[in-house]
Amino acid sequence: MGVGFRLRDDRHIKKILETMGFRVPGASPAEQAYIDQIRAAVDMGYSCAQTAADLHAKLDAVMRRWAADTSMATVNLKSKRSTFTLDSREIFLIFNLIAPECENLVAAWQSRYALPDVPESRERAALFSLAWNSLDNNSLDNHGERVPDLLGAGLARAVLNGDRSQAWFEIRYNSNRDALKGIARRRFLQSEMFGLCVNPEAMTEVEATAVRRMLQKHHSDIYTYEALFGLTRDGKRGTPLSSDKSALELAIADHSTIMSVLHGSEAGSKAAGVVSASDRLFAWVNNHWTSSVLR
Repeated sequence: MGVGFRLRDDRHIKKILETMGFRVPGASPAEQAYIDQIRAAVDMGYSCAQTAADLHAKLDAVMRRWAADTSMATVNLKSKRSTFTLDSREIFLIFNLIAPECENLVAAWQSRYALPDVPESRERAALFSLAWNSLDNNSLDNHGERVPDLLGAGLARAVLNGDRSQAWFEIRYNSNRDALKGIARRRFLQSEMFGLCVNPEAMTEVEATAVRRMLQKHHSDIYTYEALFGLTRDGKRGTPLSSDKSALELAIADHSTIMSVLHGSEAGSKAAGVVSASDRLFAWVNNHWTSSVLR
């Protein structure tokens, strides 16, 4: 939904329902019944492997019943809606309400592992995105602050050691424990935003050495994961996600779109036509290393 609101995350669903006109909290028993139906449809959507279209149809059915119920008005006196949708202004509003919480989660993670503050950057954007996607039952640090589960000890250790390639590995390959195709798409994009090197167009010798060390250490996990969702070293595509495209191909398209938004259409077109540093690296590995080097 929208920019990727997590409907099972209490932070997100409450803001969405409030914006739509529900009283959260403070609903009457009759209104709470509609809220419970929405939550039940969302929970069923995650547990029964139904399609997004099925979930949307069930949510729209609840909204139609709510819209036709003349016994209650919306909390903000807006017209009731008969579909579970938000307009662009509402999406922007909800995002800005939730965003400070995610920034606080990143700060709590940095504090927990005594990390230096990461300034506004593409790396910070990747960390923010991981916080945004974290589950609501985050662990607590010594001060009782929530710490997002996707910002864990492995990533913290890599950042603390200044090991960018290992941090890239943690995001791309070690943050999808359920091996879900949709999550793989997101992790490909987040790792690309974080970056395998500082300048994708000019990898330094030190960075290349670190990347080679990372590849040698994790080659088995990397090639297994790429075979599922990306591109194997012999050029075979991973399992299609939608429109006959793999998670990696869809992530590349997402990255191009983001670059267009951030830097204009010219930069986005350039991003779409330029192979990423990681793709160039794998191409170089395939051409110059024998398979025995990575075994």
